[in-house]
Amino acid sequence: MFVNASVGRKALAAALKRGDVVELHPGVYIAAGALCEAPAERHAQRALARQVRSPDLVASHETAALAHGLPLLYPDRSAEEPPRFTRAPGPSVRSSRLVSVRPLPPAHVTDMPAGPLAGLRLTTPARTAMDLAASLDLCEALMALDFVARRAAAGYLVSKKLRGAITDRVLKASLQPLERARVARPHRNRRATRALGLAYPGRESAGESLSFAHMVLAGLPLPECQVLIQTDRGEKWVDFDWPEYGVSGECHGAVKYDGSLGSTEGVLVDEAERQHAVEGAGRSVVSWDMSEMMAVPHAVIGRIGGRLKAHGWDGFLE
Repeated sequence: MFVNASVGRKALAAALKRGDVVELHPGVYIAAGALCEAPAERHAQRALARQVRSPDLVASHETAALAHGLPLLYPDRSAEEPPRFTRAPGPSVRSSRLVSVRPLPPAHVTDMPAGPLAGLRLTTPARTAMDLAASLDLCEALMALDFVARRAAAGYLVSKKLRGAITDRVLKASLQPLERARVARPHRNRRATRALGLAYPGRESAGESLSFAHMVLAGLPLPECQVLIQTDRGEKWVDFDWPEYGVSGECHGAVKYDGSLGSTEGVLVDEAERQHAVEGAGRSVVSWDMSEMMAVPHAVIGRIGGRLKAHGWDGFLE
């Protein structure tokens, strides 16, 4: 993939001028046709290029999250930033803005086996999530932690469906990879400890994780997640439920409506029918979109809090 910088300077300069090759890192070049188009993959390619010159660096934090597909609030923005790395402690080794010096057990390091990022050395998803939890706000940290827990829990289920299957055994197993990734002092700071204590594999999407985190930060009564409601139109699942107040919450993601899961025909009708069924079972349903929770979280939280107050909650919003 990479062009050897030892080729003649004139030939290299000519290739650069023609646009045949691109410099990803000082002294490391790539054929223009091999340059990834997706921002996340191009970011990871820059990390791989730096590893050519500094093999002891392991891609981590947002860089590893982008490569693994862990959810971030603003992935395109993160992809525009310089890559992040971690290196193991050693003589004369110091941290910098882009390079953290922390313990790196072999079990916490993996590599991309194939594709345009083949050979990229990076932290495992669990270690990546814990690194993020130690430095990011609760909302983004919980998105990554829930994602890793969800993947781990799915390995213990025959049906691969988490709804109604989060036993104590599955919950403990889902959090084990994250617990084992806590090897550095920042992983045990107040921020990371709080986030890990709230991690839960039953939340099915980044939007649900984000919403739950905002509920925690606002001081709302915490709901049960992914709850089965018996209705006169059959069993219906809701994302959040406050049974003591008779309120249910639904976080809609754009993936349902943008064609990513196939045809969108009838999706809006199905959603409306499901909400009517849940309301017919005695629940007051409040709905929001993930994009809305990202853009105006206080407005959404105010709407949820107002609905809870209308049904007997006497709390307050921070």
